Amino acid sequence: MKSVSRRSVLGTSVACLLGEGACSAGALPRPVSLKEPEAEEVTPSSSTENDGAVPAAPANEDPSSAQNAAPHSAAGSDATDSDAASKEPEAAPAEALVCERVVTIVGRNHGHELLLKEEDILAQAQKVYSLRGSSSHDHQLVVSPEEFALVGLGQILRKKTEFGAGHRHRILIRCEPEVLPPDMVSACRAVIAGEDGHEVVIPESHVRGGVDRLYDVQGVSGHTHALAIQTTDFQLLLAGQKLDLTTQSAAGHFHHVYIEYLGLQSSVR
Repeated sequence: MKSVSRRSVLGTSVACLLGEGACSAGALPRPVSLKEPEAEEVTPSSSTENDGAVPAAPANEDPSSAQNAAPHSAAGSDATDSDAASKEPEAAPAEALVCERVVTIVGRNHGHELLLKEEDILAQAQKVYSLRGSSSHDHQLVVSPEEFALVGLGQILRKKTEFGAGHRHRILIRCEPEVLPPDMVSACRAVIAGEDGHEVVIPESHVRGGVDRLYDVQGVSGHTHALAIQTTDFQLLLAGQKLDLTTQSAAGHFHHVYIEYLGLQSSVR
């Protein structure tokens, strides 16, 4: 297949539209190893690692911030004026926690494993996890009741492990439905250069809809980038061509993103 390249750094603030599931790398071309400062954090005595992020010229960065949903308000429509004067407002009912399946990701992993169950989310009791897995060293991760509650309400939890062997890892925890809806399933294989743990989900409906879109590719990373895919790009994907795009600059760098459309029958999670 022919490769189409477009290198452009976007400078506009964006709002993420989608981005929860990861695309597998497959047989796409691998980028050359460049420099990237994120994911696994080392102590001052440890050396930094090279990866595939591309340093960018100083620019206005796009600050990303998590948005919390506003609390629901409860109001009675039948109460008379006298009732309203004599009764205090009722508290809004607490939202029920739901977690059909837990997804955990360990950034820059080398054999670590985080075993976190759905029951842990619903119990909302502080817990300490060991991530040793098949690695030669261990890391611990502490999850608080408040963090479990956020995950149970559908939010993504990103945090770091404790230090072990001179470094620590970034962790992502989220809940997903047992059966993913179509817009959480990617119809493309995407490889994001570098070792930050970024990911992007491009559903079938987006590819066939052919409308200009902006994607948040944060993944397990501690920072995010915006990725723009335009109508002409979707048309090229449908025609069987591969894309070579670049994300918006953030944290002093940007990433190349290689995308291949797999078709509806070959969609990957």
